[in-house]
Amino acid sequence: MSSKHLPTRRTKPVLQFRSARLLPWIFAASTTSVVALLLAAGAAHAAGPTQAELNNAVNDSANWLYVDHDYRGQRYTPLDQITAKNAADLVQVCSYTFPDKEPSQTGPVAYEGILYATSAHHTVAVDGASCKPVWRSDWKPRDHEEFVTQRGAAIKDGKVVRGTPDGYLLALDGKTGQELWSRQIAKPSEGHFISQPPLIYEDLVLIGPAGSEFAAKGWVGAFRLSDG
Repeated sequence: MSSKHLPTRRTKPVLQFRSARLLPWIFAASTTSVVALLLAAGAAHAAGPTQAELNNAVNDSANWLYVDHDYRGQRYTPLDQITAKNAADLVQVCSYTFPDKEPSQTGPVAYEGILYATSAHHTVAVDGASCKPVWRSDWKPRDHEEFVTQRGAAIKDGKVVRGTPDGYLLALDGKTGQELWSRQIAKPSEGHFISQPPLIYEDLVLIGPAGSEFAAKGWVGAFRLSDG
C-alpha cells in the first residue's frame, strides 16, 4: 500500500446557497469518478467521526457519515436548503476521476469538508469544495481477484476502513492515507471477495464477503477497529 499526495487545479464553485447553517455536499458516484454537485463551506477534517457523531448521524445535516447516511439506513438528510423547487438549479462544481479503469459503485462518505471514496485498488480523500485530492492510497493485490466491484468505505476515529477484491480488510489514517493495518479475512480460492462497505460500531468493524451468488459460503465477521 502506498500513499500519494497529489497536486491538482482548484475549481471555483458554480452554485452556492447562502445560509447561516452549514450546507453539506450533494455528491454522486459514476463509473470512474466522484462528482461534487454543491458545497457551501468546508473545514479541516479532524480525528473523527466519533461514536456519538455516528449515533446521531440521522440528524446530521452537515456530514454524510455512512454510505446509507446513518445506522437506520435512511439515505436521507434533514437538509432543507434544497427543495423540489430549486433542485433543478444544481450544477456540477467539480469532479475527481480514479486512475484505474475498473467500474466503481462507491458510495462516498463526507466528514468536515472531506469526501472519502474508493475504487477497486484506490482510496481517496478529496476536498469537497474543489475536488482536489488530499491523499490517495493505492492497493497492490496480494492474491487472486474474483471480481473488482467496490462499494465504499466506513470512517470512524480518524480511520478509513475498506475491503479489497482479494479479500483483505484494511484501515488507513484519515489524515494521511497511510496504511495502519491490513489482514486477509476472505479467501478468493473459495469464491470470496470484499465489495461492501463495512459498518463500524464502537471498536468493531462488521463486514462479510460477497460471492454467495456463485455458491460461496456466506458469513458475517467482527474485527477490531484498533488493530484488525
